[in-house]
Amino acid sequence: KLPGRRGMRSRSLGSGSTTRRQPAPLRVLLVTAVASLAAAEVRADDPRRLFADAADAVREQRLDDALALYRRAAELLPDRPEPLFNLGVVRYRRGEWWSARETFEHVLALADDHVHAEAHFNAGNCLYAEVLAEGLTREQAREKLWEAISHYKNAIHRRPKWTEPRANIELAYLLIQRLDEADSSGEDAPP
Repeated sequence: KLPGRRGMRSRSLGSGSTTRRQPAPLRVLLVTAVASLAAAEVRADDPRRLFADAADAVREQRLDDALALYRRAAELLPDRPEPLFNLGVVRYRRGEWWSARETFEHVLALADDHVHAEAHFNAGNCLYAEVLAEGLTREQAREKLWEAISHYKNAIHRRPKWTEPRANIELAYLLIQRLDEADSSGEDAPP
């Protein structure tokens, strides 16, 4: 069995709280949006309402709806990283790893250090997922794994006590080692 990787993180608008979900085979950390506001008080272009509705859509596995809601929030808040960050998480959950990674890399231009660390972590997870899912050559897989390791190291640089990126670095090294062993023996190997 191939080594998996740990976690996917998302951000809320103006909240630091987190909740954990356990979809198989990876753990996805979703941050719930700001508490729901009364419908009579909220307009459709209220970013807090969009976040709350999008978080509900993610919990209910309505990823197309969540994608549309986070896109709208990103349009309304072009200078905030949270809508794009969560858009990246939704793309990841839909299996759109390249698009999710591109979104997280865009977040890096907007984010503060804490969000920056989480964006690096998630970008690393996207690269790792690309290796496991796509028909890459061994060399392409290695390149993506080294890039994932770089993202994980950047996450650790910004949050030195964070253990999940360290665990994911170990998993990426193990997969690189398996690729190297397969090259040496001439056998088929992952990705």
